[in-house]
Order: sequence, then structure tokens, then C-alpha cells
Amino acid sequence: MSHVFPVLAACLMSGAALADTDLRNDAASYDRCMVTARVTPADGFEMASVWKEHGGGLPAEHCAGVALMGLKQYVLAGDQLETLGKEMVREAPSLRAQVLAQAGEAWLQAGQTEKARADLTAAIGLDPKDPSLLVDRARVHAAAKDYKAAKEDLNHALTGGASRGEVLTYRAAANRLSGDLKAARQDADGAVAAAPNSADAWLERANVRRLQKDDKGAHADWLKVLELAPDSPAADAARDNIEAMDLHPDGIAKP
Repeated sequence: MSHVFPVLAACLMSGAALADTDLRNDAASYDRCMVTARVTPADGFEMASVWKEHGGGLPAEHCAGVALMGLKQYVLAGDQLETLGKEMVREAPSLRAQVLAQAGEAWLQAGQTEKARADLTAAIGLDPKDPSLLVDRARVHAAAKDYKAAKEDLNHALTGGASRGEVLTYRAAANRLSGDLKAARQDADGAVAAAPNSADAWLERANVRRLQKDDKGAHADWLKVLELAPDSPAADAARDNIEAMDLHPDGIAKP
């Protein structure tokens, strides 16, 4: 999220050269650090650490947190990003919300759903007009098996202007997992219609169709997933489900 700190970076940085890293205290250096953190997280973390020692401030800390996410050090990333989001008291609420949302994602990946929910709730309080934050919290609710709360957040996100395909895909999953296959199928059909190039939407509809004993339709949807995104996690799930259906016709689809 290279857009999170450009204004912050410009305000905090003095323009002094950092000899050890060839970074300067400016927004361009922040962007460079963030790109490195995403592409080669270990290098990004080292760059952020040296930059912080040379006055990189909050942007350097944010870069370090993103690098920790890439390194799958989710607890450390959650701590780093949550602390940062709370410390940014002089910055725009929307900037703080984005950092807290990233902390929430880190906690979710770490399996600590209560911490994830707390950070995302704080983020929504800071920026209530951003529907993507509701989608993120809905994912946390679903991970905690609170499907009612997940659907409530998704309903609000949908009316707030969030991506229809994404929201309907998640809501279809919540309905499926809570046992309402009729609503799940309606949402899954809507997700495919709204986002015909989304492998996740097709995967969700395939899983719902499988549970509805529509094996032919499920198989066709899984093949569509492989066509759209052959190297994605969705494609891996589709391959597993096709194999499982061939071996165990009465089995249950994997999400």
C-alpha cells in the first residue's frame, strides 16, 4: 500500500542522505523500501531497519512491518503494525485505519482472531466510509465462525460501495458454512455474474453446487477456475476437489 505514507513521509523527513542505504528522507525512499519489502522481504526488513536507525521514522517502521508480513512473521508484524497505527496520532485517520487494517490481516494470518477483530474495529471507527475495512472484518468474523456477524458486515459493505463480486463471494461462503445453501447459491451466482474473471467467485459457486449434488455444474466451475488462474490457490483447491470428486463421489468440496 505505497499510497499510505507519501504525505507522512514528506512531513517527517529532512532530506538528509543516508549513506549506509543510499536512502533519503523522502517519499521516493519510502516507495523504494516498500517495493523491496514486498518483492524480497528479507532485504526490505534490513533496509527498513537501517533506515530507521538513520531517521526513517514511522515510514521505516511501516516498511519493516510489511516486510515481516512477507516473511510470514505474522505475530511480529501484528505487533509492529498495531503499535504503529496507535502511534500515528497526528496523521489522517484514513492513514491510521489502513495500517491498523494491515495489523488485522497479520493477526488473522497468525490465527489470533480477537486481536484482528479489535484492530479492524478500531480501523472502521477511524474511517467508517471505507467499505473494504468491513470486508476485512467480515473475513475475521468468518474465521472465528461468527457467520452472522460476517454477513452483517458484508451487507453494509455492499451498500457502502465495495466490490460486488468480492462481497458476494464472501457472503456466499458465509451462507454455505452456516448451512444456508439456497442463499449461498444465489450469492455465488451473483458473484460470478458481477466478476466473471474472478477465480474465487467460480470456486465458491463450484463448492456450493457440489453440496447441492450438482456434480456436473461443480466440475464445470472448477475447470473455469483452472482456466482463469491456473497457478493460484483457488486452482489448487479446484484440482483437489476434482480429484476428490472422482475418487469419492459423495465427498464434500474443499473451500
